[in-house]
Amino acid sequence: MFKTPMRNPSAYTLLELTLVLSLLSLFFIAAMPVTLQILNQQKTKAFVQLLASDMYLASNAARTRQVETVIDIFPSYSFYILKIDGKQVRKVEIPKGNKIKTNYPNQRVTFYGDGQVSRAGTIEIVDTRGKVYQLVVQMSSGRFWIRYV
Repeated sequence: MFKTPMRNPSAYTLLELTLVLSLLSLFFIAAMPVTLQILNQQKTKAFVQLLASDMYLASNAARTRQVETVIDIFPSYSFYILKIDGKQVRKVEIPKGNKIKTNYPNQRVTFYGDGQVSRAGTIEIVDTRGKVYQLVVQMSSGRFWIRYV
């Protein structure tokens, strides 16, 4: 005779699995904008820290090698270049959506052979949400700090 298939009461049906997967996908879709916002914020913070470390590098290289070091900022092209003794050491892209501006003439920060900066100034980075980060450079010591506005 015909045998009826055995049913396992502990197994899930196709409908239950589909429902669970659709709910999980909705949760992931809802969390995506927050995740992207956090990711963009972390990219901006990493960029600010990298720019600060490049400024330390420029100052220290100028002092130890007794050569002029330069950081050229290109806001319209979204990158900056670090040059030590006229040779390009690093080119860094600015994260998408961020803007950079400075009050330095010709968008150039110059460190002389003694490690001193050519003039005091501020480099300002604005992220996609409008948060402003400022690298403020003092004239007397060439030191700088990061200010979050």
